[in-house]
Amino acid sequence: MILVDIRPLSHIEKIHGSEVYDRFIEKVGRMLLDLRGKALRKTDTVAVSGEHGEQFMVFLSEKREAHPLKQEDLEIVADKVHLALLSSIFELTPEYTHETPKLSVGFAAAIQNSMLRPERVLYRLIGEAQMMAQYQSFRFGTKSKEKLRSLIHDGTINTVFQPI
Repeated sequence: MILVDIRPLSHIEKIHGSEVYDRFIEKVGRMLLDLRGKALRKTDTVAVSGEHGEQFMVFLSEKREAHPLKQEDLEIVADKVHLALLSSIFELTPEYTHETPKLSVGFAAAIQNSMLRPERVLYRLIGEAQMMAQYQSFRFGTKSKEKLRSLIHDGTINTVFQPI
């Protein structure tokens, strides 16, 4: 499962109200659905947490090969979803806020076990994906800082002053 958490953008509701924020959430949901056939498979299922939920869950369809789904596979899909959504949301947010948009994307996997209640397995899966989303946000932030440091260190960024 891939979890997309747009709660970091909840300040839009505080600024513009719940109706505007609900429309924003709906647009993000459509963006996520549009990723099917691109970063996601067409057979992947997209769900939202609650009626006015700020978290979207993508239940991945079975892998095409005979090999089981690995953690690395989930991370690759989550990164693709994150980058694709972030670029789309970046174009959408200026009408709502001037801040750089942030969202969290996490992932988790569950193994079917007839001894466990399916609902409990699902809630644990969601909880693990939420924790991973927090970790991934930290990871992306750290990678961005490192890229900037590298650009500055390598002299790729030049500061130029122009007299007025």
